[in-house]
Amino acid sequence: MAQVGAGVAQFQAGTSQLVDGQKTLASGLDQLSAGAQKLDAGSTELSEKMGEANEGARTAATGAAELASGASELNSGASELASGASRLNDGALTLKDGLNTLQSGSGALIDGVQQLDDGAAELNDGMIRFDRDGIQKLVDAFGGDVEDLLDKMNEMLDASRAYKNFSGISDDMDGEVKFVFVTEE
Repeated sequence: MAQVGAGVAQFQAGTSQLVDGQKTLASGLDQLSAGAQKLDAGSTELSEKMGEANEGARTAATGAAELASGASELNSGASELASGASRLNDGALTLKDGLNTLQSGSGALIDGVQQLDDGAAELNDGMIRFDRDGIQKLVDAFGGDVEDLLDKMNEMLDASRAYKNFSGISDDMDGEVKFVFVTEE
């Protein structure tokens, strides 16, 4: 019996160890299950992040292509700007030359205006002298009746146009006669 008691005690100790082992195994399985769930969640998150990273890489590639295109357009625009600046510079030089010509021509214009002014003064003096020495003397000679003078002058002009010679010319010749009138003054 003592052997049976020792066997039962061993059996009880073995059963207790078996129960403890089952508990440890159940706890390990729980931890393994929780770890598998975390691994599954991490795997899903990793998959999502990989998708986002992939999308980011595509966006970066598209952005890089747009950047390269923009840089090309910028280079082309800079070339056009340089060409436009060159044309603007040429235009400014042409304008400068034109202004120099205008400046040098303005002196000649001023001289011409001065000559015109002097000539206008001479013309005015001449017209005053013509009126005083010519027109007024004719008006005074005919007592203010210039209309009668004009009628007589027109008659004489018509007669002189018809009068082709003074001393006689043949029919196949053409001639002209001019008359000079002298008045008392």
